[in-house]
Amino acid sequence: MRLDDGTSIDADALVGADGIASPIARGLDDRLRPRRAGYVGWRGIADLPTGEDPCQFWGPAREAGLMPVSEASTYWFATERAGSDARRPDDPLAHLAERFAGWDPELLALIAATDPAELLWHPIEDRRMPRRWSAGRVAVIGDAAHPTRPHLGQGGAQAIEDGVLLGALLAAEADPPVAFARFERGRRRRVAGIIRTSSLLGRALHSPAPIGVPFRASAGILPDALMVGQLRPVASRAAFEDHARRVLGS
Repeated sequence: MRLDDGTSIDADALVGADGIASPIARGLDDRLRPRRAGYVGWRGIADLPTGEDPCQFWGPAREAGLMPVSEASTYWFATERAGSDARRPDDPLAHLAERFAGWDPELLALIAATDPAELLWHPIEDRRMPRRWSAGRVAVIGDAAHPTRPHLGQGGAQAIEDGVLLGALLAAEADPPVAFARFERGRRRRVAGIIRTSSLLGRALHSPAPIGVPFRASAGILPDALMVGQLRPVASRAAFEDHARRVLGS
């Protein structure tokens, strides 16, 4: 493999974990182009404590959520509809205060307490999976192989699953191309379902007016079946262990 600076690296195999814009994935399928989904995401951490439970908020063409990360700080996110030419506002906190005016006071306090320099903004993007995840001794994993919208919280989680399962297959199989083929055969159906569900959620939440007024959902308000039950087939340890047995036994 030759790098941009001219350095050459010899290896038994190459695994591209280089994200949605992966040039390695483009080498496997030259049709691949990231495309904006029609809304943007904000993420921040505020030095404010909140309750023990994570919660989400849904309103007209917007979504937000929060999760405690320590006794004194809280992670929060928000999404909003935006055109394909959207750019980060010059005053992001003022913009968010206006866009989420009237929403939950706890959410608004977290936004106001966030350092603007640490506030992340990015367009939400889609991209199809490549026709194949590997060719010879080259393969892709994570968002390079199967980018997904953030609404199930599974982008990073599925990349971790990829790493665990591909590592186990490479340890058990002397020939990397065989391990790569087994990996794709075992993983493709699971991640395709996650991509499809997350995309449907994103489109529903960011249609012009999916919900008339802001609504707060948390484990203390909604039944467990709604807050947790729907994620068990995707995010539970039991679901992963069952999936891993099928992949490693394929």
